[in-house]
Amino acid sequence: MAIAIKEGKIQDVNDTVATYLPQLQGTAHGQATIIDLLRMSSGARFNEAYASRSSVLSPSFYQL
Repeated sequence: MAIAIKEGKIQDVNDTVATYLPQLQGTAHGQATIIDLLRMSSGARFNEAYASRSSVLSPSFYQL
């Protein structure tokens, strides 16, 4: 994290995820802050069934 901040890739850990990933704007994941993610406490519902089509990860999984 310190390197990303030093290199200017992240301005502030209190920024929302959507600041850096605009495609997540308007979602629970986009509303979480960077510090929420670092603490693993975003509050967003998460289905860790990677092969499930209802999982938030499924688009990434099926692109492989």
